[in-house]
Formats: sequence, C-alpha cells, structure tokens
Amino acid sequence: MRAMRDLLRRLPEAAVFLLSSFLAVPAICQTADLEHIRDQYQGKPLVLRSFYSGDSLRYDSSGSPLGESTTGDWTTDGFVRLNDISISDRHLTATGVRLIVISHENVFQFFARHSLGRHQRPPNLRIEVELSPDGTLAQSADIALSKVFLTTRDSFRDLVPDYWRYCVRDALSDSDEDCHFAKDFMPIPGFAIGERQGLWEGVPKNPPFRLGMPGFSAPQLISLDRACLTDAARKAEYRGVVDFQVVIDGEGHPSNVRIISPIGFGLDARAAHALENSRWKPAEIDGKPITMVLTTEIDCIK
Repeated sequence: MRAMRDLLRRLPEAAVFLLSSFLAVPAICQTADLEHIRDQYQGKPLVLRSFYSGDSLRYDSSGSPLGESTTGDWTTDGFVRLNDISISDRHLTATGVRLIVISHENVFQFFARHSLGRHQRPPNLRIEVELSPDGTLAQSADIALSKVFLTTRDSFRDLVPDYWRYCVRDALSDSDEDCHFAKDFMPIPGFAIGERQGLWEGVPKNPPFRLGMPGFSAPQLISLDRACLTDAARKAEYRGVVDFQVVIDGEGHPSNVRIISPIGFGLDARAAHALENSRWKPAEIDGKPITMVLTTEIDCIK
C-alpha cells in the first residue's frame, strides 16, 4: 500500500486519475453483477432443489451440496426467501428464511401469511456457494444458483414424491377439485398450470361390491404409527387430519399411497410414511382375500 502511494505521488495528475479509474473498474463491475443477482433472487419465494433441510447449506460451483445433506418435505424445506446476498472472492453467501407451507381449506399457502403464523418466527437459513472462476461474477452466480433453485425451465410437479404427485398436479391443473395453490405461488420459477391427473389413474379398480353385501368384509387396520406431529408444528400449535387413498393387497400390504386432502407443515409426509408401513387385514369376498382401494385418514394431533 505504501508503494502504491509513493507511485501516485510521482505520477502526473492526469495519470493518477486514469490509474484510479482503472483500479475502480473491477469494483464497479462487481457491484453491477451483485445488483443483477439480487434483482433476480432476493426478496421473493424460491424453490430449493431436492428440498434439503437444515439451517446452513453449502454448495460447490456445480450446485452439488458439500458435506452431509438431508432431504426433507417440500412443505417445510422446499421454499425459501433470500433477504441478503453478498459475493466475495468468487464466494456467494445468502441469508434468509424458510417459508413453511400449510394447506388451509385445501389451499396451499405460506404459514407466515396465515393467522396462526403471523407471530411465528420463520426458520433462518444460510446458503454458501462457491462460484466458478470462469466468466463474469454474474454469469458464474447465475449458473450456480440455477442449480441450487428451480428455474422457469423446471417443473415442480415432477419433483415431489409419488404420494404427493396426485395432489400437487391437481393443485397445478386449476381444476377446482381437492388441492389448490394460492395465486402468489404461480410466479415462482418452476410453477405452471398443466393438465389434470385423475385420482384413479394407475390404480387397480375395486371388484364390484357394496358395504353390507353378503360375504364381503372391508380391510381392517392392524397396526399404524400415528405419531406424525412434529416438534415445530406442535410449537406453532398447528394440527390437522390428512386424507389418503391407498391400495391394500390380498396380503394386507399398502401401496399406491396418495394424499387427497393435505394439511402441510411436513405432517402429510410423516403420515404418508406411516401409512406405507402400516399393516392390514385384507378385504375378503366369501372368505377369499382381495385387493381393494380405499380412502382413510390419519390425524396429526398428538
């Protein structure tokens, strides 16, 4: 630094001005690059790829997570809002919050905008991304962040687990049936209206029967872990009942679990896993076990 000051003292005034302007160019470019990134990613809901959980996430320049990473449910770990973005030495740091999603009256919405969530503090999140040394900062940051978050070229509906797929696709079909997304989800990259998927597509049909029919007995539940209420939901005093469709085969094993009426806050996923691991006495006709499709519910209240 002292050598630089000595050099500036010996240079003519015009040369000093030109040298100072030259040295300021990288800082100006970096500021412009950062403003471009902030305009695109800061202060708006984004979908985190793979729904990684935790309060601190680190990625390399290819968008791959560094260290151990755990995948969560999209209603608790899928949406984030970045409140601040900074770049230093090809290293991007973003801080923000996770946006919890609930389903109230079959409409997916952000918990913070619901009366129960207005005084709840959303979970904090810190994201660090190593930027590629190639290209401008804006180019490197754009490429890296497009691998961390969904873009307009992605489809959210194709990323959720099978038990969510019917409900999410129904919500994104604008079909006015079982599941819906609030209007403020539609501008989020990765969201788009598409064709509706029927509830019974890909599911075996029930044989002709009716309740009370001679010789017919419906499936009977043997075991089910109903402990689906999470600590976070309990702290927020959020509870509810999840409705499912499920296939029970002739040996009492469940399959094709589909959420029909969700509640969000990560509870539907826990209930779905519990239902997938449940055991049943199968339905019977004249004493012979049969495969049957039924609707059932799990209460997440304890």
